[in-house]
Amino acid sequence: FGTYMDNHGILNFDVNDFDEGYVGTFTWDVKCLLASLNLVCHRKCFSDEEIKRILIVCVEEYLKQIYEFCKHTKNEFALTLRNTSGKIKELLNKAPIKTNTECLQSWTTVQDFERKLTRSKKVQDVDDLLRADLMHASKKILRYNTRY
Repeated sequence: FGTYMDNHGILNFDVNDFDEGYVGTFTWDVKCLLASLNLVCHRKCFSDEEIKRILIVCVEEYLKQIYEFCKHTKNEFALTLRNTSGKIKELLNKAPIKTNTECLQSWTTVQDFERKLTRSKKVQDVDDLLRADLMHASKKILRYNTRY
């Protein structure tokens, strides 16, 4: 979970999604959400039955919200300081307010008029073997997704 500032300068709550750069079926997002929630529950020592109930409630609430979105003609929705409460509002209040450019500047540098990722402990080049594995996996995902 995280925050971002939209082009109107409004701070939004968002689910940071690793595959946002690729258009795929929405069920992938639901499966990833459930897998992540399952891992968290397992790590917190919930029983299998408790985890099952939590995952079912998650899917049911997800579907309820999707149906709510479908009732409205306006396609825009955002969780902001104006319409949130509790933990989400708390997160928004604590979030560092940065523009997209400021976020880019914290992870990149400009060399010869080109923006490049700054290498660090968190950001490193991959070796040729790992790169080949990643490219192979990407091709498999693309082949799978063409069915939709």
